[in-house]
Amino acid sequence: MTLPYMEAGKHTITFHAVSRYFAFTRFVIYTRDRRENSLGTSLGKKTGSQKLPQNFDAMSFAHTVYGEEVCALLPRPVIYLPLQPAGDSLTMEDRIIQPSCYGTAVRPEQIVEKSRTVFREKDGTLQIEAAAVLAQSLYAYTINGTWHWCNSPAHGETGMAMYMRKAHQHWKDDGNAPALCYQIQLTGGFYRIWIRMLMWGDDTSHFSIGIDREQIPEDALYGGHRIWRYSNEQVWKWIPVCELPLAEGEHLLQITALSSHLRFEQIYITKGEELPPAGESV
Repeated sequence: MTLPYMEAGKHTITFHAVSRYFAFTRFVIYTRDRRENSLGTSLGKKTGSQKLPQNFDAMSFAHTVYGEEVCALLPRPVIYLPLQPAGDSLTMEDRIIQPSCYGTAVRPEQIVEKSRTVFREKDGTLQIEAAAVLAQSLYAYTINGTWHWCNSPAHGETGMAMYMRKAHQHWKDDGNAPALCYQIQLTGGFYRIWIRMLMWGDDTSHFSIGIDREQIPEDALYGGHRIWRYSNEQVWKWIPVCELPLAEGEHLLQITALSSHLRFEQIYITKGEELPPAGESV
C-alpha cells in the first residue's frame, strides 16, 4: 500500500489480526522506489537476471537472533505423496521421513556447474537440481519467459528452486508457456519421475511434463489423480508425477509452468521403487 503524506517525527503503525493463524516476520517502509527483497535482485529490466546468493551461515544467524534452542531443532520433515492416493483431498496420506541432521550446505556455483554436461543416469537413477538452468547452457536452460530463483530446503536449507515471480499468471499447454529444460542421458527402461515442489493453492499448482517435446497433459500426471489438495499447500513435497518407458540415449526433459508461483526444486528419475533421497545430493 502507499502511505499518505506524513510529517517528520514519530508515528505508530498497528497491525490488527483479523484471521486466525496469520503471521509475518517483518515489514518494510520504502521512502524511495521499491527495491527487490533478499531472495534476489533483478539486475536488468530486459533480462530479469539475478545475482546468485552470497555465502550465508544461516545457523549462526539463527543462533544469534533466536538463541541456543533453535540450533537443536531437527530439520524440516521430507514429505512424499503416495503412489496410490485414496482420492480424498482432505485426507493426509503422505509418507513423512524425519532426517536426523541437516544436510551439507552447497554453494550456488555447485548447483549451476552440474549443467556443464548432459545429466547422465547412474545405477538406475538420475537427480537434477532445478536451478541448474541458471547456467543457460546446452544442457539446462529456460524458454518462453523469465524465471527467478528462490531459497529452498535441500542441502541444509541452502538449496535453490525456480519459479515465475509475477503472480496470477496462467498459460496454455500450447508450446508457448515458460519451461525448464534439461538434456538427460538414460540407459533405457521404465522410469518414474519425481519432482520436489511447493504450491500455494489450487490456482497456482498447474504444470505439465514434456519428453522430447511430446507433452504429457496435466490431467494425466500423477496417474490421473489430482495433485493439488489442501494438505499440499505451502509445504515442499516430492510428487511422483509420471511413469513411462524411455529408450536408451539422450532425451529432452521439460517442466512447463501453466501457472505462476509454483516452485520447482529437484527432479529424481529412477527405474526402482525407492523414494527420492531427502534432498541432499547434488
